[in-house]
Amino acid sequence: MKNRRCQRTRCAVVLQALLVASVFLLSGCERTHESLTKPKMTPLSPRLHTLFATTRMICFGRFVIEIPATAMLVFGPAEVGPPISYLPGKGGEIAQFVAEDLIAVETSREVMDEGDFARLPLFGKVMDGIVPGQKIVFDSKDGVGYYVNSYLPVGKDLFVQHFGSVMHEDYDVEDFNVVARHLRLRGDNEIPGEPGTCIDGGFLPLPFEYERVTLGVRLNEFPDVHLSIEVHKNRDRLSESGALELMLKEGEEMAIQAGHGGAYARIKTFRRGPRQLGAWKGFEMVARKPVRIPRQSGHQFHANVATD
Repeated sequence: MKNRRCQRTRCAVVLQALLVASVFLLSGCERTHESLTKPKMTPLSPRLHTLFATTRMICFGRFVIEIPATAMLVFGPAEVGPPISYLPGKGGEIAQFVAEDLIAVETSREVMDEGDFARLPLFGKVMDGIVPGQKIVFDSKDGVGYYVNSYLPVGKDLFVQHFGSVMHEDYDVEDFNVVARHLRLRGDNEIPGEPGTCIDGGFLPLPFEYERVTLGVRLNEFPDVHLSIEVHKNRDRLSESGALELMLKEGEEMAIQAGHGGAYARIKTFRRGPRQLGAWKGFEMVARKPVRIPRQSGHQFHANVATD
């Protein structure tokens, strides 16, 4: 069992390294593979050579990644401004979703007082959006801010944007409208030929102040190896490249001071140091986190790259 577990660890490390090295920046039709590769990669075993003999390119966020043709994709939460989710084939069911929201509105109404209604004048309203068929519903879960759902039909499919606990004076319908004007459907294997953000089922050829896209890669040949990728864009909030190394050192010091130095020492670091992605300079750490009781045995990998 120990040898098998070590073999799986090695496979996971190589696969993770391959996937990270195979990322391209989605910038029109110009993609530079060589500038994003990591030198001195772990050599591929014959089994992995077979796995990567046939690959396909997929788009997520502002990147394109090369994965085995047999791999399965699972999109996770995404945010382009407000959080957004994709419901294929549900474009004709907006009335049902709105009706369910209005039931929730009545439940919320029972626990609100007069001051809450005065503070939230849009509470309970259903408004038409900027595109045909779009509906925006206003609820409140705390009597302080709005809980808003925007239902946006695109063809036969449905995208749902959501705001949670936004103050009345902070609500801006343009946060929904800008997506509604430009969002278009995107096939699973479609690589857009222009800059923009790929989300589950869709593509937005726009820049946003904040973007977050998450993606899971499931490998049929290695059912116990799951890869997760999360990308953020937010220049004002994300740390600069040099800050990641500082945070790692601070974390180590805090673990030792709290008496967890032994557990921290069990973290195995595969790569830690400067990393450049295209024109961006950053810092990277790839490590294996130890198993912690009562969790089952498994391996977890994190690759953090903070860019200027």
